[in-house]
Amino acid sequence: MRVVVLTSGLGVGGAERSLIKLVHLIAPMVDRIDVVCLATADSRMVSELPAEARLHALNGRSSASPWLWLRTIRLMKDLRPDLLLGWSTYANLVAVLVSLVVPVTRLVLSERNYVPRVFGHGNVSGLRRWLVLALMRRFYRRANVVTANSRDNVRFLRRYIGGKPEYRLLPNTVDLAVLNARANEEVPMPEWSGVPRILAVGRLDYQKGFDILLRAFAQVRESRPDWRLVIVGEGPERARLQALCRDLALQEAVHWVGEVTNPYPYFKWADLVVVPSRYEGFPNVPLEAMSLGRAVICADFRTGARELTGNGQYGWLVPVGDPQALARKILQVGASAETMRAMGVSARAFIKENYDVATMRARYAEVLGLRCTP
Repeated sequence: MRVVVLTSGLGVGGAERSLIKLVHLIAPMVDRIDVVCLATADSRMVSELPAEARLHALNGRSSASPWLWLRTIRLMKDLRPDLLLGWSTYANLVAVLVSLVVPVTRLVLSERNYVPRVFGHGNVSGLRRWLVLALMRRFYRRANVVTANSRDNVRFLRRYIGGKPEYRLLPNTVDLAVLNARANEEVPMPEWSGVPRILAVGRLDYQKGFDILLRAFAQVRESRPDWRLVIVGEGPERARLQALCRDLALQEAVHWVGEVTNPYPYFKWADLVVVPSRYEGFPNVPLEAMSLGRAVICADFRTGARELTGNGQYGWLVPVGDPQALARKILQVGASAETMRAMGVSARAFIKENYDVATMRARYAEVLGLRCTP
């Protein structure tokens, strides 16, 4: 079995980390696995791929380039995949285009974010949104299987695309053994005592809602002036967020770490991980934090949050975009070390039972049409 995974890019991000986990999971099941990256591949992420995976970075500037499509088709003719797996919207569309020219036994497309929100009004131009959605409806029907990482997105795709593909849930997964090992790496940490260790991790952009968190934390500090916050991540909103931090008089309260390739020691350090996103597909940050036994407060965005927390049983949910509600929950939870510890213990057990690779390996193999190895 020869497998090719086609992705738009391989930068430091949640969808990319999920792809790397996928490659690790299925590599033992196949004879050969190649990862084709339409754009550039970050060396830090490349280093996390398994040794048996072969990377082809095409360094294209745009997924809409006909020249890039031709290069991809030529490469696929050489690779001759039995299984071609597209990873996210633009890579999915290119994967279908490739399959029109190169014989492929099984074509699987995977959406890793909530399509109606990503291509909703205000996120992309009207013409681009119309074109992408029209191409999805026409092209995705050629796939054998269309997957998504949340139940709501699977339902949307089945309803919107229709046709012959099989629609399957393929949630993100974790390898608890790997996470535990990486969490034990030595990283300098703030030495705080007597206050809860509060952490947020993610790309600094509009989707992740860090502005909501900062406004909430300003309210937290009104009654708990000694509490502080660590933010791990980088992104286009950094300057604006740091300006907001100054406006809210939070300079001494917020510690900006920047981008790291291994965030897991920070999860291990934390007592409470806050996820204020406006929307997600199926978020890796709470998944990984819960895997390491950390308590999580998560915005109740449309997809992923309720599945991941068992409808709030294994993590606290607050309304999306509501700094007041988020501040109240941080104050309530952060005041009790025992409450945070107990939630973290139950969260870890829930993730181990439902999302660890030992549990998910058979599902991935069955959806992708692979033979599952012990």
